Amino acid sequence: MIKKINPSTTLGARKKIISLTTLFLFLLSYQNSFAQRTDKVIFQDPLKGPGGTGIGSVSELIAKFVDWIINLGIVAVVLAFIYVGFQFVAAQGNPEGIAKAKKAFLWTVIGTLILIGSKVLTEIIKNTLTGSGVITG
Repeated sequence: MIKKINPSTTLGARKKIISLTTLFLFLLSYQNSFAQRTDKVIFQDPLKGPGGTGIGSVSELIAKFVDWIINLGIVAVVLAFIYVGFQFVAAQGNPEGIAKAKKAFLWTVIGTLILIGSKVLTEIIKNTLTGSGVITG
């Protein structure tokens, strides 16, 4: 004969097991937190990285972020040009399709110019601020 298990009792048992496990892990971590106590508290720069090489100032952080966004934009531009090329091929001489592909091509070129312009503008601002002594590096 198969014995039926009451779901409410198994749920209660699961809650107890999870609670005891959580309590055990908390107590274990609490005990180990005092094991490596030192007299000095040393704060490391989180932007520098483990070897001390990395971002040293806010201006470098902004420059790296802008470079990352621009690299992402370059990938998007390449994919957009590929998509526009497929639109031209798929149009197969259809005037409406070609007009749609030309419009997409125009907006892709505009997006590319905005992307290039943002890099140029960032460099102009960085060089201006560096030249005036507001930022270093």
